[in-house]
Amino acid sequence: YNRADIARSTYYKNMLPVHVQDFSAPAAVMVVIDISGSMTNGKDVVARDAALAIVEALDQQDYCGVMTMRHVSEIISPVVPMSQKDELVSAIMNLQDPFFNGQGGTIFTGAFLKAAESLVDVENVEHKQIILITDGDPGDKYEVYAPYIEENKSNGITTSVITVYQDNEEKQEDMQAIAELGGGKYFNIVQEEIGMMPISIMEKFASEIVSPIRYGKAYALEL
Repeated sequence: YNRADIARSTYYKNMLPVHVQDFSAPAAVMVVIDISGSMTNGKDVVARDAALAIVEALDQQDYCGVMTMRHVSEIISPVVPMSQKDELVSAIMNLQDPFFNGQGGTIFTGAFLKAAESLVDVENVEHKQIILITDGDPGDKYEVYAPYIEENKSNGITTSVITVYQDNEEKQEDMQAIAELGGGKYFNIVQEEIGMMPISIMEKFASEIVSPIRYGKAYALEL
């Protein structure tokens, strides 16, 4: 059968002893949350809310993991099916513990490496993406971490960046460059938007960051 014909034609749908269900291709996402010393003055709270919004925007058939990033990167939840969403939410909410916040510098290179290692072996997904949540002030230089972003993209792992309270145009351009190099999207949360959290931000993530992970719809046949 031709899926396009089934999608367009009621005749085919009625003729076949199946039900055609529209669904999105599954994706695997690693959310990387900056918890370095510069993530203060409410940035840490916004970063957690952003991570929660991403988790909420993913579909049931997707996979997700969560990492923290500072001078070292640590996995706080491995990549798991979204049927285990409660584990992801718990891991993110535990970042309220003072132990996690306001310590060390920000090193992007290790985060891109560790995130890719977590995603590369995930099977039965169409798309893989790293979503970095940061204030956009890394301690390592673009020319150091850029090759890893390119390598990840060549391995089918794209990179998107969300910055928190970043009003420096040059640093915004740097983060935009990461997203463009990684084949993903860039989104900046400005301070004026925080009063609208979490609903409007969640909607923006769904449209600006999460939805573009999938390039189209497929059709499943339910017997």
